[in-house]
Parts: sequence; C-alpha cells; structure tokens
Amino acid sequence: LLVIRSAPGLQEFLNDVTRIRRDMIPHLGIKDPRDLIDALELRNLLDLAEIEANICLKRTESRGPHYREDYPAQDDKNWLKSIIARKDNGQLHLDTFTLDPSWQSRGDEKIGYWG
Repeated sequence: LLVIRSAPGLQEFLNDVTRIRRDMIPHLGIKDPRDLIDALELRNLLDLAEIEANICLKRTESRGPHYREDYPAQDDKNWLKSIIARKDNGQLHLDTFTLDPSWQSRGDEKIGYWG
C-alpha cells in the first residue's frame, strides 16, 4: 500500500500531533499501572509521529515506499543520503549524511553502508 504524502498534508498531520499533545496529554487520568503504560505508549507514538512526519517533509523526493505527490521523482543527485533524527534539549534536529555509492547491489553481492 502506497501512502501519498505532500507538504500540506504532512504539516496538517504535525498540527494534529501538536493538538493531541496540548489537549489530551495533560488530562490523562492514571489510576493503575495499565493506564500509565497506555499514557507512556501514547507519548511515545506522538514522538514517533513527529519524527517521521518531519523526516518525510525534509526528504523532497519520492523513493521506495516514500511517495511525495509534490516531489514525484526519485532524486539521486540530491538525495542519495540518509536522514538522522535526534533530540537535543527537547528540540528535534534532522541531519543528513551522504551514502557511500558502493551500497548498491553488485550482482548477488550486496554492499551496505556499514559493511
């Protein structure tokens, strides 16, 4: 199943994540350990959603299952790189690093970046 993404749709999704954090998280009632687990899972899922949406916004091309209707073509010239997400003092930072071109398959032998 191909998910079709665009900058406006991703931004709307990020707005929804922010709204859920602002409106729901402070009002969660924790009565027992199961409630605590559910609240922590919700927080983790919202963190993951924020990271994934921001990474999808940063990658201005389509590649594999990542399809951007506003950037429908694969762009090896500018995007043969990976995106690394990290948080520093609560702020999300996205960095890129260029992949070694030898990662591509050579016959039956697969060469990986870490390899």
